[in-house]
Amino acid sequence: MNTAAQTPHTPDPAGPEPSIAGSYEAFRVLCAEFLRAADTANADELAAGVKCVGLAFLGIQWDDSNPLHEIHRAAGAPALMRLVTKKTIERETVLAMAEDAPNERCAP
Repeated sequence: MNTAAQTPHTPDPAGPEPSIAGSYEAFRVLCAEFLRAADTANADELAAGVKCVGLAFLGIQWDDSNPLHEIHRAAGAPALMRLVTKKTIERETVLAMAEDAPNERCAP
């Protein structure tokens, strides 16, 4: 039996999966909200938002009776995650440039 102490980065094997359960439609809405808010987010807000979207992606509850969900699972959800990732990188770049040259205007 492993008696090692659980650290914040060690998942509890008896605990819930690290995800936010929801439908694909709820995931789409969350992605849209993130993409709208990312342009004005600071670094902490951006990090929290992308983590939330990632957990929602992992927790999508697929309805196998819906034939479109096969397409959304294979292409739709991954495409949305790519858009979220791209927006995150773009915003992180703007924030990093603003730190390096605080008095210069950075193009979004």
